[in-house]
Amino acid sequence: MTSPSTTKTNKPVVALIAAAGMGTRLGAEVPKAYVELQGRTLLERSVAAMAHSGVVKRAVVTVSPAMEDTARTLLADAPFIFADEPTGALDDDTADVVMDHLVRVPSTVVMVTHSHAAAAKADRIYKLEEHHVRMA
Repeated sequence: MTSPSTTKTNKPVVALIAAAGMGTRLGAEVPKAYVELQGRTLLERSVAAMAHSGVVKRAVVTVSPAMEDTARTLLADAPFIFADEPTGALDDDTADVVMDHLVRVPSTVVMVTHSHAAAAKADRIYKLEEHHVRMA
């Protein structure tokens, strides 16, 4: 019998929570993932639902660069950091400083990057090729 957080093939269930949209809804001036309902944002509610589902082993949150600080604040107690192109707009020296800090963070860091230099500092690398994720 499989545990609730694995599939029948014993692969862990990972949830992708997409909060990268910039469209506004519900009459708010912020993207809908950041709209607060009864004291919590939709993003916080989504992460909590996945964390307490008994099915999902890990959750990955995608956010737009414009909302990264907001998402980081909302999810400050989460056991991971999601870095979407953390060195994309930086010169090489600044990118090296950012990556040196990221590799020392005590949380799990999930990073999406096109930079071979940034990827080289990762413990594990996965590549998205032709709609499939595979370990590099």
